[in-house]
Amino acid sequence: MIFRETDLVLEELNISDCQLTYQGAVTVFQALKRSLYINSLTLDGNKITSNTLSPLTHALMYNTSLTKLSLSRCGLFDIGCDYLMDGLEKNQTLLSLNISNNSLRFPSAKRVAETLSLHSVVLKSL
Repeated sequence: MIFRETDLVLEELNISDCQLTYQGAVTVFQALKRSLYINSLTLDGNKITSNTLSPLTHALMYNTSLTKLSLSRCGLFDIGCDYLMDGLEKNQTLLSLNISNNSLRFPSAKRVAETLSLHSVVLKSL
């Protein structure tokens, strides 16, 4: 079988535990913002700072293909969770979000609950 370039589509991207730099993360998030095909992104074990989450928030607001995002063990704090929830409030496709094993406290849990209660959020797994 012969494949054309248009036949090859990246649907899942797993870049866990690879010491992703700020610039590397920004590049991935900018590509995600425009992607029509990536439906799963796993970033587990990478240090994702609040500054890094701003481009991810923008990507979540505009991306229409991502259904699964995993940010386990990324060193997220409450402010990072706020950024994520800002993106989720506008996202219509994300069904699964893994933010386990991070440093999130009660304010983050409250913000997640508030975000999930919005009618526009379609998240089914947390």
